[in-house]
Amino acid sequence: MEFLKKVKEVDYPADYLLTRLRIRRASLAKVVATRPHPGGLAEESNRDVIGQGIDSIALRSEGDIWESVLREYQWVYDRMNKRLHEIFWPFFLYAELRTIIICLRYKKADEKNKIKNVLLLSLLSEEIKNTIEDSEDISALLERLEGLFAGFSHRFKGLKELYNGKGLRDVENSLINSYVGHMMSINIHPILKIFFSYLIDMRNIITLYKYLRWDIARYPAFLHSGTIREKRLSRIFEKHQLSEIGNMLSMLTRIKTVELTGRNIEDMLMKGLASILKNMGKDPLCLGVILEYLWLKYVTARNLNTILYGRGLHKDLISGEII
Repeated sequence: MEFLKKVKEVDYPADYLLTRLRIRRASLAKVVATRPHPGGLAEESNRDVIGQGIDSIALRSEGDIWESVLREYQWVYDRMNKRLHEIFWPFFLYAELRTIIICLRYKKADEKNKIKNVLLLSLLSEEIKNTIEDSEDISALLERLEGLFAGFSHRFKGLKELYNGKGLRDVENSLINSYVGHMMSINIHPILKIFFSYLIDMRNIITLYKYLRWDIARYPAFLHSGTIREKRLSRIFEKHQLSEIGNMLSMLTRIKTVELTGRNIEDMLMKGLASILKNMGKDPLCLGVILEYLWLKYVTARNLNTILYGRGLHKDLISGEII
C-alpha cells in the first residue's frame, strides 16, 4: 500500500528546487528570545521566531508548531520530480511518524478536531488519514496501524499490546525505532543511509545514558546498524562507564563534550547531525542541500517546542536548549 500521498509528477529540474531551497535556507535562523519580559519570555520572541512558514504562527500547542513544518514539507514535496521523490520518501515518511504520534495523543485525549487540522497538511496517504480519523479510540487505531505497517515491516507488530502494557510513550519509541531499523535493512540512497545510521547512534547513546543515569539493571535493547558498535555500547553499560559517553559524543559529533545531562547529550547529537548534513550539501548532486533543509525545519519545531514549554522562564534559562 502507499503510505505517502500521490502527487502529480512535475517536470521541474532538480536545480529549480535547489535554488529555491537555498533562498529559503538563507532566511532560516535560530529561534531567539530577545527582550526580557515580566511574564517570562519576551513577548516579541513569540513573533520574531523563525523565517519561512513559521514566524507568523502563534505558539499555542505542539500541534500548531508541527502543522507549520508540515506546510513547508508539503511545499518541498510538491515541487520534487519523480527521481527526488524516489530518493527522499524515507525521510518524509519518517517525519510523518511524528504526525501519527501527535494524532495518537489527540486520539487518546478525544480531540478529534485537532486531528483533522494536523491531517489537512499531512503527506500521509488518504488510506492512512482515514484510518486515523475513523478509528473509534486509540486502541482501535493502534490495532489498525499495526495491520497497515505490518505489510511494510514485521517490526511494527505488537503496538496495541505495548500500549496496554506500558503506555503511549513506549509505543512512540517503538514506532521510531522500528522505522529507522527497517530503513537500514532496505535499499535506499546512501545519503539517507548516513542519516538513519546517525539517528540510530543518537538513539542508542541516549538510551545508554538513561540506563546508566537511572541505574536500570535490565540490559538495554540497542538498535542495529549504527556506526558505533554494539560491543562498545554493551561494554560501557556493563562497566557503568558514564564518562565514556562523553568520549563517544566527541568522536561522533566533533563537538567538545560539556556536562553530561540528557538534554545536553541530545543537543550535541542534533548539532552533530546538522553539521554532517551541511557538509553533505557540498556534494556534486547537492542532495545534501535538500536533506539539510528538511532536517533544519524538523529541528526548528523542536526549538519552538522548547520555547513553548519554557514560557514563564527567563530567556537565559532556555537559550542553551535551542539549537
